[in-house]
Amino acid sequence: VFNNNGTYYKNKAGLNGMANITYNIVLNQNVTTLSPTDGQTGLGNTPKLSWESYTDTANSAGTNLPPTWSYLVLYYNPASNGGGSGYNFWGLPNTATSLDLASLPGSPNLVDVNCANQGSPATWDGTAKICRLGNGAVQTLAGKGKWSWQVIVVECNYDAYINNTDLNFNSINDYYDCITALVRSNNHSNRRFAQSQDTPFSTF
Repeated sequence: VFNNNGTYYKNKAGLNGMANITYNIVLNQNVTTLSPTDGQTGLGNTPKLSWESYTDTANSAGTNLPPTWSYLVLYYNPASNGGGSGYNFWGLPNTATSLDLASLPGSPNLVDVNCANQGSPATWDGTAKICRLGNGAVQTLAGKGKWSWQVIVVECNYDAYINNTDLNFNSINDYYDCITALVRSNNHSNRRFAQSQDTPFSTF
């Protein structure tokens, strides 16, 4: 069972058809994207991605937000089905409402999750806004043409990145632990609270 807004996921392998099982399904309010809009063209190679504050969206819908949450923004080339340039993931605090590829937020208000997901020796340099000793997310959408993007509300504590909190003493901050586990697995409904619709756009 999979709901397109990403609030509930259950792999069929985890279901036993011989047993009587009841699952409580809660459909949270979708994230509302503002720009680019569905099918928008002529955005150039460094577009600004913007969305409505999920705090405002949740309050209007009467949705109770999780205690700790943040944004995960992704964009990819649909023609490559996630291959080639792959999925490009950025982590942002829950106060963010945009990601401008022409002017990325400074440290500590942005995390290149592609870079963090590679582990050591890859290092995200939030001040220089580059992935050192590793391959980070694509920042310029050159030569790809058609793209698609989403915003996801995830139950990962961004403050753990800012404060470098490591409660399980594995030498990796707890935000990295949470966000990298989420992007590595399709079965991550316990971390994905809500998301926007998948929205296509074109750079030309």
